[in-house]
Amino acid sequence: MKNFNKILTATFILFFIVHCSLFIDNCNAQWEQTNGPYGGDINCIAASGNNLFAGSAGSGIFLSTNNGGNWTFAGLSGEWIASLAINGNYIFAGSNGVYRSTNNGGNWTAVNNGLPINLSFNVHSITVSGNNIFVGGTVYTGDGGVYLSTNNGESWTNAGLYEYEIFSLAVSGNSLLAGTEDGVFLSTNNGDLWTHVGYYGQLVSSFTINENRVLAGIQAGSFNADKIFLSTNNGYNWTGIGLSNRMVISVAFIGNNIFAGTGDYNFGDGIFLSTNNGDNWNTVNNGLPSNSCVRSLTSNGNSLFAGTYGGGVFHSSNSGGYWSVANNGLLGISINSFVLSGNNMIFSGTSRGIFRSPNNGVNWTSIALLNRNIYSLIVSGNYMFAGTENGGVYRSFNSGVWTSVGLSNLSISSFANSGNSIFAGSRSGDVGVFYSTNNGVNWTGVGLQFINSLAISGNSLFAGGNGVFLSTNNGENWNAVGLNGRYIQSLAINENNIFAGTSNSGIFRTTNSGESWTAVNNGLPPSTYVTSIVLSGDTIFAGTYENGIYLSTNNGGSWISKSQGLNPVPTIYSLFIGNNYLFAGTYYKAVWKRSYAEITSDIKQISSLIPSSFSLDQNYPNPFNPNTVIHYSLIGNSFVNLNVYDITGREITTLVNEKQSPGTYQVEFDGSGFPSGVYFYRLVAGDFIDTKRMMLVK
Repeated sequence: MKNFNKILTATFILFFIVHCSLFIDNCNAQWEQTNGPYGGDINCIAASGNNLFAGSAGSGIFLSTNNGGNWTFAGLSGEWIASLAINGNYIFAGSNGVYRSTNNGGNWTAVNNGLPINLSFNVHSITVSGNNIFVGGTVYTGDGGVYLSTNNGESWTNAGLYEYEIFSLAVSGNSLLAGTEDGVFLSTNNGDLWTHVGYYGQLVSSFTINENRVLAGIQAGSFNADKIFLSTNNGYNWTGIGLSNRMVISVAFIGNNIFAGTGDYNFGDGIFLSTNNGDNWNTVNNGLPSNSCVRSLTSNGNSLFAGTYGGGVFHSSNSGGYWSVANNGLLGISINSFVLSGNNMIFSGTSRGIFRSPNNGVNWTSIALLNRNIYSLIVSGNYMFAGTENGGVYRSFNSGVWTSVGLSNLSISSFANSGNSIFAGSRSGDVGVFYSTNNGVNWTGVGLQFINSLAISGNSLFAGGNGVFLSTNNGENWNAVGLNGRYIQSLAINENNIFAGTSNSGIFRTTNSGESWTAVNNGLPPSTYVTSIVLSGDTIFAGTYENGIYLSTNNGGSWISKSQGLNPVPTIYSLFIGNNYLFAGTYYKAVWKRSYAEITSDIKQISSLIPSSFSLDQNYPNPFNPNTVIHYSLIGNSFVNLNVYDITGREITTLVNEKQSPGTYQVEFDGSGFPSGVYFYRLVAGDFIDTKRMMLVK
């Protein structure tokens, strides 16, 4: 029997080595990025052959090689991309200045020699004509101008109109056209001289060209005037062709079909189509969200792509007859809040509306308020409430239609409820806390200002803003209870322990309702910005700005990083515990999840004495049912990975996955969710690797 066990163990180890070499990702189960939510604000789209590039408002550039079926990140993280243009192998991106890539976004180089970067030159438009590349934009003083490069951006020279803000550029024949806040200008000598050719006082946001036809979209100007114009002689003369009372911010041709995308910065009327040079216009919005603001339109063959505010990219292959969402992989949304409601359905409040997942993030569906930034969500009875930026509170009955229920124009950062009372915290306006006792039909202001977070324990209502405040009578009276001068981003309560996450001082804890506070930052980086705190019993998670996620199991006495696998470590906006997972909402990096059992596995350092060698001990008891304890020793600082595998070599759980200091540790494995049988556990600590066998008998 002993020989059999040795053979079995040796066979497993050999199998394990092969298994891990072939499926290395399975040996490092950590955080898993869920399938979205995808979308966001798309300012511009450019096509070249099979490559489609999308420039976003704050999350950089994305590339699709299959007509928008999938997107991959293509660089310039954090940049607001206002314009894109392609010249052979060169891709140019307009942001605060110009960036250039020669390998489809694999690398980007700032190419700003000669541009007024010191004046924050925002490049709204780029156009290419042969070896000439023109860029136009604005500077913070309100001016801007056109600039020319003849060497693919190595250097730029001023091409005039520096006293104007430039929103669009195009080349038609020998004409260089510039759309400004004061109409269209034309140059036939690369910007040496400009002629004003029409539409004084109108903001020309876009151009598109098809052979000898030029379209100009007007975003702002005379309300009753046409908002789309056509030229058939390279811009010398223009004819209004309709869409008065609209704001046209994007235009495109496909053959004889003219498309116009409408909107201001947030809301619009979607897309209009004319098949007879503007004599008649019809909306073609089937498949688009209502009130879509269409910031960009780009044709590629028979395909038309629409970049929208909030909704990401949409694709039509039948001249706008139907639009399909083309957002898979497009990370342009920040995840602000979560809530669980009915049948384990997870709802997420994002910078672009509310999304829903019935399967722990395998799929996310946009369901409501696409053009709203959702700060907070809460469920009360059969109602769900959403707090928005500058839009007040919305309510839905049984996850159905959403309607506004007051506090309009306020930014509702947080909710809390107790019995029939719902409290809303506002970070704008003259009053910071409101409550309703009739499901939001009426709201009563009860004082304070600029409130980021709310928490309730019994009769005590805590509000976090500039310090922490306490009311014991539903907000009729408030008392300041500490941390004055510190901006409180998050509050959480566990029995007598109240935790406050701050914007620059980490986490504080009180055990006496705020009479005194203690900083509990052992293990956190200095001056940590804590965006979110969630609790489950004695287990506390903290989400941070740019430093990932931390765990404490001793009421904040110490913290350990739990960001392994989040690479690069994103900013965490929200945390949520539900359906046996910890979910993390990020800034422009989607929702991530991790097994709650795995991330909270009971790891204890039982000795800080430095042992003589690395070691992995046999578990005890063995056989076991259902729990057993594993000890191991480290002689130096090590990144430790301790996984459990079944007899086939399939990883079933990760017990340890973090950097640890020298000493002796113990961790408990709970086998209650697994069948009887032989299991193996494997320790990797630096160069040290060891595997042992254990048996679960039920």
